[in-house]
Amino acid sequence: LLLIYGGCYLLALPIRSLQYYFTSKLGILWRQWLTDKFIGSYMGNRAYYDVNPNEDNTEVDNPDQRIAEDTRTFTMESLRISVQGFDSLLTFVLNIAVLWSITPMLTWSLFGYSGRL
Repeated sequence: LLLIYGGCYLLALPIRSLQYYFTSKLGILWRQWLTDKFIGSYMGNRAYYDVNPNEDNTEVDNPDQRIAEDTRTFTMESLRISVQGFDSLLTFVLNIAVLWSITPMLTWSLFGYSGRL
C-alpha cells in the first residue's frame, strides 16, 4: 500500500509542476496579448486625447502602466479561478470514482446524505 501511495506521489509531482509552469506561461502570453491589444486601442486614432472629453483637465497618470497592471491582475485571477475550478471538479469526480469502486451503496448513501443537508 505504501508503494502504491509513493508511486502515485511520484507520478503527481511532475504533473503538478507542469501544471504550474503551463499556467504561468499561459498567463504571460495572455497578458502580453491583452496588453498589446489595449495599448494599441488606446494609442490608435489618438484616442488618448479623448480620455474624458467633458473635462478641461484630462490628465491621466501613466495610462500604459495602469493598463499593464490591470491586465496582469485580470489574467492571473481569471487563470487562478479557472484552474481551481477545474481542479475541484476533477478531485470531486476522482473521489466519487474511488468511492464507487469500493461500494456503489456507499456512494448513493453519500449523495442521499448530502441531499438532505
